[in-house]
Amino acid sequence: MRVAVTGASGFVGARLLERLHEAGHALTVLRHRSAVPVPADADVVDGGLHDDDALACFVAGADAVIHCGGVVAAADDATFHRVNAEGTRRLGEAAAHAGVQRFLFVSSLAARQPELSAYAASKRAGEDALAAIDGLAWDALRPPAVYGPGDQQVLVFARLVKHGIGLLPAGDRARVSLIHVDDLVGAMEAWLTGPEPVGAVYELGDGRRGGYAWRTIIDAAARELTVHPWYIRPPAAALKALTYVVHGGARLLGRVAFLSPDKLRELRHDDWVCHDDRFRGRTGWRPRVPLGEGLRETLAWYRAKGWL
Repeated sequence: MRVAVTGASGFVGARLLERLHEAGHALTVLRHRSAVPVPADADVVDGGLHDDDALACFVAGADAVIHCGGVVAAADDATFHRVNAEGTRRLGEAAAHAGVQRFLFVSSLAARQPELSAYAASKRAGEDALAAIDGLAWDALRPPAVYGPGDQQVLVFARLVKHGIGLLPAGDRARVSLIHVDDLVGAMEAWLTGPEPVGAVYELGDGRRGGYAWRTIIDAAARELTVHPWYIRPPAAALKALTYVVHGGARLLGRVAFLSPDKLRELRHDDWVCHDDRFRGRTGWRPRVPLGEGLRETLAWYRAKGWL
């Protein structure tokens, strides 16, 4: 099968490309960064989601498109919309025009609550845009926080834990789902050979019913790091003030902040639990990596890279 993949420079997209190559699929990669490593036998199309000629070339001859590309952090709301919503629409239209039989959009569980952030709203808008395209055979996956070797978001919390700080961004009622990158990639592989797309939006997690409390996740990391962290839950007002300082400072320096008021609203939301088992029933996919094993592997990778 020829699979066209966006987002190969990202954490999830890079791992997907490796797995698809190992499985023997023919690959076409949309490359908007010259440094993106791709398999030697992959077809590479240079361009972005707003280059119509590049998109037409990218989807030509593809049996399936897996759209992992997007932005998770941006300097302004308009960038989220331009890439995650408008870019997704343009790619979907190109795929429909080319007669692509399968289109998978890697959205986000955040899309369930579009009022929380520009990122969440842009992912929901991307889903809505695909639903409005005539003749497009598509589905979407909504993963929660994705972790594993190569991830840099869990790295922030891991560094805090290593230094004895267990940061609790939300209250005791808050629950979150997680998924290891290999399980998410496995879900995409299952989708490739599963039933035809029907415009469904699926939530995916690691199978932990009820999700995890923040303290549970930090405890698991602390065991692997052999530390006893001091748990702190900063007042909401203090966290909010910190996000404005970090966000404002990054903008002055022309950088994208890792923490913003939007991101804080996402972190403090009480329910990021995946409640949907339809994808399992439809494809037979099952998550295989439990939290303890996944964190052990991830933290070992951080140490090997000198990141922790």
